Amino acid sequence: MTPKRLLCMALCLLLSMGGSAGAQTARDDAGCPRLERLKNMCLVVGTRMKDSATGTYMFETLLRDAACVGGAETEQQAGERIAANWKRFEASGYLQCTNANFDLDKGNIVKYAVSKKFEDFVDRLIAWNVDLNRVDASDGGTVLDYVATHIERNKGNALESTYRMYYMKLRQAGVLFQRELPQAR
Repeated sequence: MTPKRLLCMALCLLLSMGGSAGAQTARDDAGCPRLERLKNMCLVVGTRMKDSATGTYMFETLLRDAACVGGAETEQQAGERIAANWKRFEASGYLQCTNANFDLDKGNIVKYAVSKKFEDFVDRLIAWNVDLNRVDASDGGTVLDYVATHIERNKGNALESTYRMYYMKLRQAGVLFQRELPQAR
């Protein structure tokens, strides 16, 4: 068997494993961040997909792989690497979601998670200290603006309390309204 064919087979095997092997190995910063690992993030978040290899949510595996987090790193170190790369992840376009069940076209993935009521995703990003103050071109606001709009839309019904819960979490995490952000953003 030729070395080229061996390499091809190894790559196919790695891809068929969902890429979770990348999170288990030692960290290799060459080629980081690996933005292509985020291609299916909207699908993964929208379906709350689990990684069968680790038992965790697949979004965690993909973000760790994209940020080149190695298996020996602590949860705090992993969070720091993901947070440090978050703006690059956003700039890649892979964290912009469009879905028939989402009220924004190319809205950011945090708003998408809120719309899908995926609290674990939002909680993990907050725990990792990810900057959630992105202003989307799709609606001109941050995730806090999005949540506030949905509180108003759902006044008096069962969803109002869900959106209020997100509002409190995001505010406590330091997320701002678009109008509160420094102009340099």
